[in-house]
Amino acid sequence: MIQIGFHNAAELLFQNQLVKNSLSRHKHLFDSWELSQKIPQMRSLGIRSVVDFLNNITDKEIEKISEIFKSPIEIMKIELNAYKNIVGTIDDFELQLPLNINVADFCLHRKGDKVSVLVSTR
Repeated sequence: MIQIGFHNAAELLFQNQLVKNSLSRHKHLFDSWELSQKIPQMRSLGIRSVVDFLNNITDKEIEKISEIFKSPIEIMKIELNAYKNIVGTIDDFELQLPLNINVADFCLHRKGDKVSVLVSTR
């Protein structure tokens, strides 16, 4: 299995012509990344292109990439939000909360049987 994240997406995907041709929906991101490689002052545009690509890729597109590399692909998305909302019932909430182990800053709300916790992701 190949894990593709921010650290290797440019090397594996943005420099591969087969991937670029098969994912025409993201052509503007590939083009802006190429521009950032040619003009050093636009480096932040290239970083933003990679982040946007990783966060907007669909399951069908991941399957296309898997066919090209002839190996299963896992895309590691980047969490850009400062807070995450966890919603559940009282009964299954104790199973969801341990998934967010480093919870230091949170806000709790309960309405009837529903529980909502706003958790800091940083």
